[in-house]
Amino acid sequence: MSFKVSRKILSQLPAEERDVDALEARLWSKTGGVCYLCEYKINKAAEDYEADHDKPEADGGETTVENLNLAHVSCNRMKRAAKSRHIRPFIKFTRFLADLEARIKYDGAFSFFGISPKSAVVNIGASEASFEFPDKSKRTVQIMREDNEAGTFSYVYVDVPRDAIFNDEECQPRVIKREQVGAIYGDLRRNPLHEPPSVRLSDVDAKGMTKLLMFDGQHKTIANWLMGRDRVVAKVYLDLSPEAAIELVNSIQAKIKKLPLSPFEMASKLSEEWEDKLSVYEKTVGEGGASEAGFIEWLPSDDRARAKQAFKAALIQRLLGDPDLRLSQYAKGGTAAHVVELTETVIRSKVLEKLLHTEPQEAAGEELAALRDMEASNITRVLNHFTDAAFEPQGDDGQMSDVERERARRIAYQSALAYVASLIRDLWGNVAMKSGSRFMLADELTEDQWKRVLEGIDRLVAHPVWTAEFESPEMQAVKVSWEKNQNAQAAFEGVALDLPYLIVGETSGFKKLWSSSK
Repeated sequence: MSFKVSRKILSQLPAEERDVDALEARLWSKTGGVCYLCEYKINKAAEDYEADHDKPEADGGETTVENLNLAHVSCNRMKRAAKSRHIRPFIKFTRFLADLEARIKYDGAFSFFGISPKSAVVNIGASEASFEFPDKSKRTVQIMREDNEAGTFSYVYVDVPRDAIFNDEECQPRVIKREQVGAIYGDLRRNPLHEPPSVRLSDVDAKGMTKLLMFDGQHKTIANWLMGRDRVVAKVYLDLSPEAAIELVNSIQAKIKKLPLSPFEMASKLSEEWEDKLSVYEKTVGEGGASEAGFIEWLPSDDRARAKQAFKAALIQRLLGDPDLRLSQYAKGGTAAHVVELTETVIRSKVLEKLLHTEPQEAAGEELAALRDMEASNITRVLNHFTDAAFEPQGDDGQMSDVERERARRIAYQSALAYVASLIRDLWGNVAMKSGSRFMLADELTEDQWKRVLEGIDRLVAHPVWTAEFESPEMQAVKVSWEKNQNAQAAFEGVALDLPYLIVGETSGFKKLWSSSK
């Protein structure tokens, strides 16, 4: 891969420090080849990296070697999208999750935070409960009680240290989702924690010790730790059985559609009609045996076509509503100003629909959830890389050049976006060695495979068609395809923007077309 440095940074350095190779060597020596955002070692052979200001220019930072560091291009783009250096803890956590070979629950994050939970001493009185935590801190708090048809529930609110919270293996089925942690982490930078995590007590052991088992709120808790906090206020139930905790969680999730416990992760995007039928189906076959294809077959034949359309729309909406998907920020009516504006309809039909596998899957239960999670994660990563390259300024000053503006404007044509999405899908299939027209982008690619995919997207965005003058017949055909929203594939293939180009970057047979590029 390669070292990148913006023209603006080079122009602001003293003349004797503008040699790119020498600058790279100095920064590599200064940083030890470590990304200053995620703090992982940079792999020169497999990762793009660049020079970036430690203290931003907007905060008075100077363009000097002393104020420059090395950063993965991907990490730096994530930082820039957040408009805040406070994103660094989340970038580190994102890299930690990416390096794991399996999905994790709350306890899977212990090593990242250096947490080794231990039991606490809890004494429950008539009106107060006292806690002695592993860090030797002590709290005495008032007991609250609620009566209903199920009985009396006793609980307290208490600030609990990191090393006193265990994951409730018996009652907590949810895996950690990076985007959910990120959304809460961003919110906590502006607002207090609205609802505390929920904890129950384990049975007291022979030494009078009990574990505080978190059965709800693991994303909130991790977001708190990313904030640098050592304690979090928790709602601790004093006499809640595992069965009651599970019933409570299921009840909560039934009312909070954005976090379904069902393996059908897009269930929250279904209409009430289909969500209710899905709930009955899951109860009938059991959550572990529920599949998309099985649900369609379970329905009366007259309902199946509509149900398929509902699932397709729900899958697309789930991804469109993902706060990590930066392409959705370009939808009209958003709060941010961009060079191009896309309608949600265009993003849905021209991009997401071409990348998502919308046919019902035979996989069931957790396998289904993992498959759809991986698909969504891969598509988000691919589209974020494309979005940053196509629609974001590439210089360190945050301003788009005239060439970048023209490129973004052309790529935003509906026929162009649709062809781009199809090319990206074909590129994925080539790298992952998939065949057929409707495979899923749910593969766990190796580092080398990801490198090839992202390099192909970079070639796609760098193709001269996005900036060349419309003087040749081939470029005229491209222009007509944009204006009439038709024949895009033939037009783009006519200027060598095709899968072979994405793989090897060869347009030598068409150099005459680019002689008067912008």
